[in-house]
Amino acid sequence: MNCSPLFIFSSAVAALLPLLHTIYRPRAAVRVTPRRLAILLALLQPLIFAQQAGAAAIAGSMQEAFDYLDGTVFTNGTLNGGVGWNDTGSSTDPNLASSAWGLSLNAGTNRTATSPGLTYTVPGYFPASGIKLTLDAAAANATQNIGRSLGQTVDTGTTYFSLLMSKNTPDTIRTINFAFFNGTTEQFAVGQIGTATGNTGGNFGLLMNNSNPGGLVFASGTPIAMGTGVTHLLIGRVDWNAGGAETVSLWVDPLNVTSEALAGSIYASTSGFEISGITAIRPFTGSNATIAGFNGNAVSANFDEIRLGGTWESVTSAPEPSSATLAFVFMASFGFVRFNTRPALSCNRSGRVA
Repeated sequence: MNCSPLFIFSSAVAALLPLLHTIYRPRAAVRVTPRRLAILLALLQPLIFAQQAGAAAIAGSMQEAFDYLDGTVFTNGTLNGGVGWNDTGSSTDPNLASSAWGLSLNAGTNRTATSPGLTYTVPGYFPASGIKLTLDAAAANATQNIGRSLGQTVDTGTTYFSLLMSKNTPDTIRTINFAFFNGTTEQFAVGQIGTATGNTGGNFGLLMNNSNPGGLVFASGTPIAMGTGVTHLLIGRVDWNAGGAETVSLWVDPLNVTSEALAGSIYASTSGFEISGITAIRPFTGSNATIAGFNGNAVSANFDEIRLGGTWESVTSAPEPSSATLAFVFMASFGFVRFNTRPALSCNRSGRVA
């Protein structure tokens, strides 16, 4: 089912056309005042969001570009930048206070906004802005992580995410990952996994249900190494399944993200694990660990341009407009609303502005 805001809005308008026709076919001209327009939008809004909110699919989209001052320390509960971290996923609504970084899922103090930001250039990818988040577990050999609430619970439909990631510490294969949580329970993570119980050999992979090694999912083809000082673009898709296991798919360093089809082969995918839902995210870097046959030294890494949404475009392109904006554009494009210097607008029986 197409659950994009534009499709849902168009369907809502189509459903209301008979009502609109009845309302706007009076014998006398009807004055369309701002108050009446607001009432119409209020009538449309429940229909716009019914599919998303009722089914707990992700509403709108969210982005964190780390647009903070260089050197800003991520003290728990103090930073709340980016857009869309609220129950509507709207860039025009304020982020919820409960979505500030570090209110839960936090460890360490070497969590800093550092300049410059990460960059990745391929067709279709909207350029990153701001700077980046650096989690340095190597400096004091102490695990570093910091979580953030989405402002909503997601467990239905299709969810996309993307982020940029790079490693600063050479040689070590210690864990650098970006994890998704339901409350305080880890559901899955993407990145370089390296612990005493299992690892991805310094390559990208998935870790499902925080179960290692049973939940490790490796590349389906040639593995891609994290490397040192290399910026990687990760794009993921979660297809929710109310009756069983979800499907989680990961692309690493696609060469064209203009569309999902052009992104090429999926790097790693699994349909073997159940995910109860997503309410929060958490970047992570690990302290020293003994990893047989590998260097498990503590690691420093960077995270940047975190995006989540319900469509491929919402995590690769410019942020989508809110549904209210789409509603206004739709109505204006069909001549339903026209602004001028008069205090109110008049419509004749045909529905055109007089």
